[in-house]
Amino acid sequence: GPPAAPGRAARLQGAARWIGREQQAVPRLTPWPQKLTTLQGFTLAVLGWLVLVIAAIPWTVAMKARVLTDHPKPILLGAVALAGLGAYSIHRAGPRLMRQPGRTIALTGAAAGVAAYLVMQVQGPVAGYFFAHPCV
Repeated sequence: GPPAAPGRAARLQGAARWIGREQQAVPRLTPWPQKLTTLQGFTLAVLGWLVLVIAAIPWTVAMKARVLTDHPKPILLGAVALAGLGAYSIHRAGPRLMRQPGRTIALTGAAAGVAAYLVMQVQGPVAGYFFAHPCV
């Protein structure tokens, strides 16, 4: 006998086959919690601190290299780019992170706090080592 007529799904090709099935192609992001607990707020604040400390690295290097007054625009753009990248990362990973249980999120916040403190303390001496100036 004659072959069976192909179904609607078999006829659709390319992007048309995803019409009506968008959630399968691009799953919905996890929503942020309506109200943050104390540990969640602490972790979010410490992650923000870490982003700000990382965004300050170009400023520290520029000050130690004595190029901040000569080339402020690239330094500013680098700092803004790092801050934007960090904020976007927190925006993407934050909802999943906030769904973790209390002890896990507390450990995440503590680790981010230690990392922020270490970056803050180390960036000046490291930049000073690479851009050392003779003693006057």
